[in-house]
Amino acid sequence: MENKFQDIKKSVRGFINKDIFQDLQDLFTKDWPLMNLYTAGEDLFCLIALPGVHRDQFHIYVNYQSILIKGEMSLPMQGDSKLFRKEFSMGPFERSLTLPKPVHQTPKHVSYANGLLILQLQQIKDKEVSEITISSEETTNKD
Repeated sequence: MENKFQDIKKSVRGFINKDIFQDLQDLFTKDWPLMNLYTAGEDLFCLIALPGVHRDQFHIYVNYQSILIKGEMSLPMQGDSKLFRKEFSMGPFERSLTLPKPVHQTPKHVSYANGLLILQLQQIKDKEVSEITISSEETTNKD
């Protein structure tokens, strides 16, 4: 059965001159790392699964109503090892997510253990967001 699949795979590659199977794999893995969002009172909890990623291998950015995580996944395979089967991607990753509500940029709490990053973010209350009104009068700064 494995041989038949390989024959089909070669035929499809030859027909469209592209590795459609890699594109399909990318389709299912592009939303990585996986994230869960929870609200509790005035806080938003963001749980991000980063198995196999050391804390020095990623950066996270919070900006008003979005979160961005960037990093690189690498495994310690060295020497003359050859890949036999690949089911998850390695290399650089980046994911951006829109948060349900605006949050303060500085987390209330951050923890990272066993490949799970937990961010506790404080939501911005409506009364904390205010419009700045510019008067029509010309103003000057005095130094």
